[in-house]
Amino acid sequence: MRRFVAVLSITLAACGGASAPAGDLDEVTLALEPDLRIGSVDDSVDALTWFDELVVAPDGRIFTAHSTETHIRVHAADGRLIRTIGRKGAGPGEFENIGAIGLLGDML
Repeated sequence: MRRFVAVLSITLAACGGASAPAGDLDEVTLALEPDLRIGSVDDSVDALTWFDELVVAPDGRIFTAHSTETHIRVHAADGRLIRTIGRKGAGPGEFENIGAIGLLGDML
């Protein structure tokens, strides 16, 4: 199983080269602001805590495959849950296992 982890890496380079005295460096303050929140810790149905695959459609919809729950969640570009696709089983609209997802044209 894989976990989706957001990693932020920032490298700052000081003007003046490596020989510049430490006092010549300008102080830099950085602030991180959330761009998108999917789900809520207060709502276990909508919470997005663990998934195996993630695909973003050209229109911004976000598809996440949840092998433990055996379904795919569809979120709007703003993070709002639109619907779920599938359930555990071997019939139409059901999954035995979700290995990977992807988009081909307008098909998931």
